[in-house]
Amino acid sequence: MTKSRKVQKNYFKHRLACAAGSISFGTISHDETTTYGPMLSTPKGDHCFIMEAVGVREGNTSSYQYGRFQVECGSSFERKQEAMMLNAKNGNINIIASDGDIRIQGRSVEIIALGENSSDGNILINASTKLFLEGKEVVLKAIDHYRIASEGTSTITALGVMTLYAGVLTGVSSACGIIDDKYGHQRIVNKEKGIS
Repeated sequence: MTKSRKVQKNYFKHRLACAAGSISFGTISHDETTTYGPMLSTPKGDHCFIMEAVGVREGNTSSYQYGRFQVECGSSFERKQEAMMLNAKNGNINIIASDGDIRIQGRSVEIIALGENSSDGNILINASTKLFLEGKEVVLKAIDHYRIASEGTSTITALGVMTLYAGVLTGVSSACGIIDDKYGHQRIVNKEKGIS
């Protein structure tokens, strides 16, 4: 359904209020493009709960507060029961801390990406400074291919025993980029440097 962008107006707004807060129906947004259904508000206008009913933001629900927003549930559930679900049937979910940290904590944490082609089913972790992976055991498993690369220095250290196993193990230094060896390893140097 195409939502009208015309200026909203109505003659049925109703409001109940006291010194502690108010509930209103039919309030028009500041930009005059949306009519609110129920709106709960404290005397401070920046603390309110709005269900938008008609106009360009029809179907939206917004909660604004200058303090903490807190949700707690599941006190009567067992550990394996699903106590909370956040589901966007279509579209993206953004969780943003503009000036703070984001923490995900649980007895176990699962991150799963589902997709049918190369453009879906991906997990991207991008750190502007450092990325730390730490655990008693770290396992990386790839079905087809894995790559660890650095434009600077790479270090692999084992204070105990290190085992390298491969069907064929090839070691190439950058010297092959100047003078190719008898095995043609210069192609590997060029590939790693991005030279066609």
